[in-house]
Amino acid sequence: MKTTSNRTILPGVRYPLGATLAPDGVNFALFSENATGVDLCLFDSSDPNKEERARMTERTEHVWHCFVPGARAGQLYGFRVHGLHKPATGARFNPAKLLLDPYARAIAGEVEPVPAVFGYPTVRRRCRARWSWTARSIGAMTGRLGTISRIP
Repeated sequence: MKTTSNRTILPGVRYPLGATLAPDGVNFALFSENATGVDLCLFDSSDPNKEERARMTERTEHVWHCFVPGARAGQLYGFRVHGLHKPATGARFNPAKLLLDPYARAIAGEVEPVPAVFGYPTVRRRCRARWSWTARSIGAMTGRLGTISRIP
């Protein structure tokens, strides 16, 4: 369930990148040279399907940033990034996809290897290494990654 945030969102600072804990909240900073907008998605650990979105409006030298007063260590979050979607040119912005923070210090949850995770049609192919594309093998490949609860 998506809701627009009623929280007070302050401008924050562009450095350091990622989520940085402060005594009175958390600063979020994400680099994207070509994004036209970024939504910070906050999740409640008691109901990870409830998503609260806040538009990040501050941008300094290609870094989108904001400060969320009252946010604490352990806050579950992700990003939805807006921009051009032209896969032929390498532009794959898709705000329907929840993105992990590349600077996150910890990641909660697991990636479910279903077609909705990918931004393109998937095809099962045999490779010379005889790799079996099963849910178990994909889980082994992505075992070091995860998401807040599941990727819709």
